Amino acid sequence: MLLCITTDYAIRCMLQLAICSKICIASEVADAMSIPLSNLRKVIPLLKEAHLIETHQGQNGGILLMRPSDEITLKDIMVAMGEDIHINRCVKEDHFCNRNAVGKCPVHRLYDDLQRRVDATLELTLHQIITSELDSGDLSKAVSEKINT
Repeated sequence: MLLCITTDYAIRCMLQLAICSKICIASEVADAMSIPLSNLRKVIPLLKEAHLIETHQGQNGGILLMRPSDEITLKDIMVAMGEDIHINRCVKEDHFCNRNAVGKCPVHRLYDDLQRRVDATLELTLHQIITSELDSGDLSKAVSEKINT
């Protein structure tokens, strides 16, 4: 799975808004997260359309999260950006397999396990990401807990 650069920009934008936890000017978000402002301006409408952010015009305008950071997941952002979050067609809801071997294919079992891990990771919230110490394994622990539930 390779994320589009615009999805990466969207994730970084949303993380900065979660860190900021107030209305932010787009140029400040762009600077803080090393996102070209012209690219950020293309991402903002998609995030707004997905009801992840709200925008305000005027002198005190800017952008801010529409919901608390503990209610917005990486998956929410990726879906808003049009990403396919499945690692292979056979792990999608319809379980399509051109060999008709989903129930007996050893590769499918591997893909299914990997997809569960990807799904668990994508369920991490912005809040979890910005408050976890990457070195302490908090995020890994959070993912493991989601896999086991």
